[in-house]
Amino acid sequence: MKKIKYLIVGSLVIFITLGCERAALPESFKTLTVEEAKIELNNDDSIILIDVRTEEEYAEDHLDGSILIPIDELEARINLEILDKNIRIFVYCQSGKRSEEASKILVGLGYKNVYNIKGLDYW
Repeated sequence: MKKIKYLIVGSLVIFITLGCERAALPESFKTLTVEEAKIELNNDDSIILIDVRTEEEYAEDHLDGSILIPIDELEARINLEILDKNIRIFVYCQSGKRSEEASKILVGLGYKNVYNIKGLDYW
């Protein structure tokens, strides 16, 4: 009987702990296909488009209307450049790796509408 009580209590502790951890996690970013991103960008002028590549990469090629905030400067600059944490933000890089990491950073900083639109390789 004691074993059953310990099992029940232990299970409840684990269940409550996992539930609290999930509740504390920030909302996630969303990933869009190129086609979805193009439609959204064409229909919504308020979207902020961020290129997280290097200055050299940006100078070679970038999406029209994008602003450059290299991923290694993102945490230091984003709160100065984009004050509205509810505005839609589309993030891209070259292949999609840095844009995914940047999207996680933005969500961690409290931005609510973050979209990873991958990289120029897909465009």
